[in-house]
Amino acid sequence: MKSLLFTFAFICTLNTTFAQSPRARVQTNITGDVESYDVRGRNGWAWKRKVTFGDFATSRVRGGWRTYHQFPFILTFSRARQRFSYTQYGPDSLRAEYWGVFIHEQTDLPVLGRYFQIPLRYNQYMAGNVFVPSSNKLYEFVLNYPEINTRLTPTEGRIFDQEGFTIQIRGIQRMEQMNFNLPTNLGFEFLIDNEVVAVVDGMVHGRVHFRRNLSDEHKTVLAAVMNGVLLRTH
Repeated sequence: MKSLLFTFAFICTLNTTFAQSPRARVQTNITGDVESYDVRGRNGWAWKRKVTFGDFATSRVRGGWRTYHQFPFILTFSRARQRFSYTQYGPDSLRAEYWGVFIHEQTDLPVLGRYFQIPLRYNQYMAGNVFVPSSNKLYEFVLNYPEINTRLTPTEGRIFDQEGFTIQIRGIQRMEQMNFNLPTNLGFEFLIDNEVVAVVDGMVHGRVHFRRNLSDEHKTVLAAVMNGVLLRTH
């Protein structure tokens, strides 16, 4: 365990060193017609933080849970390190409500009907949901081992709805021109039918990429989850 912690600390230091370069970027497999945006506000003051990129912006980021959402949502966590909730705004006044946590250790998950049925198999993960009022659709997400990505602690994740639509999440372990994998994630790719449709680059202030042919709703849901990843700190 000490060896793993030492390795992770060393990699985080290496990541920070490379991230100081304005040219440092993660390797991505996204192709086609892509729109890209630099992230603003990720490292702002915690009590008034808002994150923006392109046509996407969050409300003020809130810690903890609020009770005004319109559907059942009960989670009991042991040692939840971080909790975030915010409204994610997208193109043409589209909005989505985000609730997410970063969990370490034990979780007690009461399943309420069809609203939260995520297979939580590991003791370190991000989980939560994104609700889109205009379509009345609820998307759930889980990202196992968002920090360390090794054979013993593989990063696996997905966003999905109750109709079977799924976006896979995969960790990015290389910077540009690097020919080996780091045992940590520098960003994440989002895939539909095994094709990369979006990328969040977690280096420096952050950068995001979308395939232009994605729907505004899916872009907004992705933006909400991307911001959850960017806001999480080690």
